[in-house]
Amino acid sequence: MGSSIILDVKEKPIHQYRSRSNQTTSSAVMDPVTLVESECSTAPKPMHENLLRKSMTKLISASVDFWMGTELLFTDVSDALELLIKQLKGRQLTKRERKKMKRTLGDIATLVPITILMLIPVSAVGHAAMLAAIKKYVPSLIPSPFSSERLDLMKQLKRTKKKEVQARSSIDNPSSKVVE
Repeated sequence: MGSSIILDVKEKPIHQYRSRSNQTTSSAVMDPVTLVESECSTAPKPMHENLLRKSMTKLISASVDFWMGTELLFTDVSDALELLIKQLKGRQLTKRERKKMKRTLGDIATLVPITILMLIPVSAVGHAAMLAAIKKYVPSLIPSPFSSERLDLMKQLKRTKKKEVQARSSIDNPSSKVVE
């Protein structure tokens, strides 16, 4: 039974495959299997590559945001520890410093439930859905270093610093030009 199917495929005239294919060959006769494989593989490939490119871009963006948020959190924690040491030495904290301490302690407190939720064995889609729901319905549960406002400020600060470095390097070395 399996051999009759193979014989049927081999007995079909090549012009049937050529008419279905977008590729045209002048006088060279192509193998029918090659024509069918090339026909199947050419259409989805650009869409697959586009999907892969978009997914990689989102993954890289999310990774960068996560890394920046983590850096901000560690900076906040180290600043809070310095303020705590300052307070333990008997110095008075300003209103701004007290506000920063409260925010950092709140961030640490909200980090615990989010971490527990992320450790629950759920698919990646489940984690994304949980985070989306938390952001929409309980945004205060997201630690402030991971909020879009602070991340956007960090990105803007990094762009500004990069432009300053480029400006300084062009002043120091007038022969090098900044290409935009």
